Amino acid sequence: MNKYLVLMLSCAGAALMSTTAHAQTDTGFSVDAEGYYYAFTQPGFDQSKGPYGRIGGSYTGNYLDTFWTADVQLGGGVLNYTSGASGNLDSYVNYSSEVRLIATRDIQFVPDWTLSPFLGLGYRVGYDDSGGNTTTTGNPTVSRLTQYLYWPIGFGLSFPTGSMTFKPSFEYDFLIDGNVRAETSGVAGIGDNLSNNLAHGSGYRINFDTEVQTETGKLSFGPFVRYWSVRVSDLATIDSDGRAVAFAFEPISHSWEAGFGAKLNFGEPPPAPVPVRASLPLPQPPRPIYHAPEPLRAFQVFFDFNRSDLTGAARQVIKAAAAEAQRGKFVHLVVTGHTDTVGSAQYNQGLSERRANAVKGELVADGLPGSEVTTLGVGKTDLLVPTADGVREAQNRRATIELGSNAGS
Repeated sequence: MNKYLVLMLSCAGAALMSTTAHAQTDTGFSVDAEGYYYAFTQPGFDQSKGPYGRIGGSYTGNYLDTFWTADVQLGGGVLNYTSGASGNLDSYVNYSSEVRLIATRDIQFVPDWTLSPFLGLGYRVGYDDSGGNTTTTGNPTVSRLTQYLYWPIGFGLSFPTGSMTFKPSFEYDFLIDGNVRAETSGVAGIGDNLSNNLAHGSGYRINFDTEVQTETGKLSFGPFVRYWSVRVSDLATIDSDGRAVAFAFEPISHSWEAGFGAKLNFGEPPPAPVPVRASLPLPQPPRPIYHAPEPLRAFQVFFDFNRSDLTGAARQVIKAAAAEAQRGKFVHLVVTGHTDTVGSAQYNQGLSERRANAVKGELVADGLPGSEVTTLGVGKTDLLVPTADGVREAQNRRATIELGSNAGS
């Protein structure tokens, strides 16, 4: 199938995805780093291999129910070149850079499991800085600039297990256009730099990431593998003394990258704490035979978007609530889970109940009897900050802990 037709069909498919999908893609700024082994092979001609490293940054925002990620990467490595025909060259530097714009939709297909199809546009540049050297057989070397314009299409999965979330992903890359320029001008009597067009190629990327919540943000890490295969290029003319003396081409090539990466997403800024004010009883005349009940006391914890696992800050609040309950001998603890207004009422009802149950589990772990804790989920009703439907509001993603004491003498 024509690659441009596939691209149009993919874009149409993304446009038709449900606009009520729930988000698992992390918004905000991220920084990342990778270390991997790189191998480039032109079968029957030559190969280059060696260690490589890469750093980068990205920003993800939400617009029209779609996540848009702009990503920039810079890399470098030290490679060894080997060729049965032209000799070997050790320890030359290779540089690379990559820019990508990716559009993602998140689809909740089972509770806490998210499918995230994506597509986009990528531009990759590689530069072999080997010019001006000679190989072990005395042949001169030339630097090469390689450029790929491609579009990626793929999907990611997200499913939590305890305090971790597994996020494997698969991507298929289609080459739109490419070029290899060899800096041959003045080498062995060649008059110009050689430029070969690359019209056909494809690749894939597989990641096996694990995400954990830290005090700074969400940290994801794991192994990955990337592969590209580019078909034979067109012919380029080799000029000498103003005359065409030969033709050159780029043979089929394969490149592999396999290693380990880590990414820190700073996410949205945490919501400012909203105090919950207790209703104090009006002053009453003293009554010797009656002790007025203590006022209701309440605590609040907040959750990340579409998540029911507890952050470190939430655990501290719950610990304080448990200590207060034990110190004041409170009973009738009621934990109420809430959500924002993104998504259906049915899904948010279940999410609010899971948040309430997560808080109850932490209260029990902190020493309170489970029989004294009642949980309740109210979905996207009873908002702390009133919003229209479909609005992401961090302060509505919460659970309240209300502590009431017995009235008596």
